[in-house]
Amino acid sequence: MESPPKIVVLGALALVALAAACGRTATEADCQLIVDRNVELQMKAMNLTDPDAIGKKQAEFKSDPEMKAQLEACVGRRVTDGMMKCVRSAVTADEISQCMR
Repeated sequence: MESPPKIVVLGALALVALAAACGRTATEADCQLIVDRNVELQMKAMNLTDPDAIGKKQAEFKSDPEMKAQLEACVGRRVTDGMMKCVRSAVTADEISQCMR
């Protein structure tokens, strides 16, 4: 099975660091949502829509040491409720990147 590029998922987390100073601090759940939605949408873009396969790939990303470090760095950064709403409603990984700007 093809894997979503880790660099794209990491990039989305990095964009949280560039977010404006307004908003609130990102929780672990916020950061995990960004990763999970990125993985899900990237897999769907590759026509991989099986929920079990998506869940398995999300779990793989969660266990990756580099991803764990990025998730820890994401927690406490500034996000807005609008950004997180945008992430939840995005239909492509590129839209998630736009949400974080």
